[in-house]
Amino acid sequence: MNFPRWARGLVFAISVSAAQPALAADLTYLDFPQAVRAHVPEEKGPWQGISLGLLGTYGFSGGENAVTNLNGMKGLMGGGLVGLHGQLGRWVIGAEFDGTFGSIRDDRNYGRANLRTLTDQPFLGLSRPKRDTGAPALIKPDPLPEQKPNGKGPHQLQSSSGQNVPAAPTSAKTIDRAKASLDELYTLRGRVGYTFNDLLLYATGGVGIAHVKVRAENAQDNYRDQGYGLTPVVGAGAEYRISRELSVRAEYLRLMPFEVAKASFDGAHMVRAVVSYHLPAF
Repeated sequence: MNFPRWARGLVFAISVSAAQPALAADLTYLDFPQAVRAHVPEEKGPWQGISLGLLGTYGFSGGENAVTNLNGMKGLMGGGLVGLHGQLGRWVIGAEFDGTFGSIRDDRNYGRANLRTLTDQPFLGLSRPKRDTGAPALIKPDPLPEQKPNGKGPHQLQSSSGQNVPAAPTSAKTIDRAKASLDELYTLRGRVGYTFNDLLLYATGGVGIAHVKVRAENAQDNYRDQGYGLTPVVGAGAEYRISRELSVRAEYLRLMPFEVAKASFDGAHMVRAVVSYHLPAF
């Protein structure tokens, strides 16, 4: 039986339509997961981490005014430092420890023919020299009033007015040579600064431990002493990063007055240059 061409096409279309739901039921649908956003850690601040540095110091001091009375101490020191800092925005907060060694000192030899004026309070058998006031180096004592024995003993003299006066000492002790030095300095300080891109301006403060030596001598006596003194330290500075790992800085520190044994130091001023290498720590 021959069907018209259009009838055969209609039968084929009806057959395909009837089979489509069954085929669709057999298909497996793939459930693609949603895209996961990768976590990108925030970049660390350039000033955050550990720093290791080498430093050089020029120091000068008001001097030592209890034993030697020297007031021209100055010299060079060198050493190293280690620091740990964190950065919050443009603010940098951290701490540093450093140690320097060298000699900030003054050494004066008065000489037997160029003795300083005596004070009225001898120190351990040695009379302390007075501060230099611009007077001539060789200072002669004022003459005593006209004296004559009063017959009451070898140490009692009588002035022309008739009053008893003590006799002048027969052997005055003076300092022929005096020396004072600061040869070790350790500081533990906090730092707070504000950054301008690669430039960091900061203030610093903490405590310092200084090792000092003093010496005073004459022909009869020789006094020496040394020890460590504790002093507050304050300062400020500017640091510039020349690369991500290297920075240079200029810094000023002020050591407050301190005492060691019988010696009394007027503190010190430290002008320092530092080169630091930076390591990321966290």
